[in-house]
Amino acid sequence: MFSIFRTPIGPGRRSVAALVAVLAIALLAIAACGGTQAPAATPAQTAAAAATPAQTAVAVITTEPTVAPTSTPEPTGEPTATTAPEPTAERVLTDDAGRQVHLPATPVRRIVSLAPSATEILFAIGAGDRLVGLDDFSNYPAETAGIETVGSFTPDIERIVDLEPDLAVAATITSPSVIEKLEAAGIVVWIADSPDVRGVVGSIQRLGEAVGLAEEAAVVAAALAEDIEAIVQT
Repeated sequence: MFSIFRTPIGPGRRSVAALVAVLAIALLAIAACGGTQAPAATPAQTAAAAATPAQTAVAVITTEPTVAPTSTPEPTGEPTATTAPEPTAERVLTDDAGRQVHLPATPVRRIVSLAPSATEILFAIGAGDRLVGLDDFSNYPAETAGIETVGSFTPDIERIVDLEPDLAVAATITSPSVIEKLEAAGIVVWIADSPDVRGVVGSIQRLGEAVGLAEEAAVVAAALAEDIEAIVQT
């Protein structure tokens, strides 16, 4: 190209040569610009550029922490109802000595009699088969013969305890110390006695209620009251 400028040229050739020079300069400038290339994009940048708006939004959503719902464990079985034991019921009655006697609510099944008068009343109201022990002087009615005796005025406390009675029926002639020992051993003591014949009617009724035979005792007491009145009227 430089040889063109050394050869004498005419006016037409000069315009062409000027055009060629301009083109050459332009090509040199383009070549100079093309020699510097932008740095290649990294794979991460390429992937970021290729990501669609929807993908970008999903990425933002998934970066937020998620909390898994907790579940309350179900009971493994039915709850067991707990019922407190009921206290043992009892009856409180007044015996012929005016004592407050605490009797079990359940029927009296085992009885020890410590007086002949009490023994006769118990047989009369239908409780003879409940007698498991008698004093030495209880010999009426005849059915008393097969029942174990426990002594008289000073009965054998240990033998009475071994018989496991629900009730011991005594009289006013029974020693207070005997009653105390029986009660200390956990045996309920009932005193059945009367100072006179008319008082026996009430004594029968009260003893019948104590052993759970109130109706039977009422019949016997009513019959005795009629007999007493009949004797009085004669």
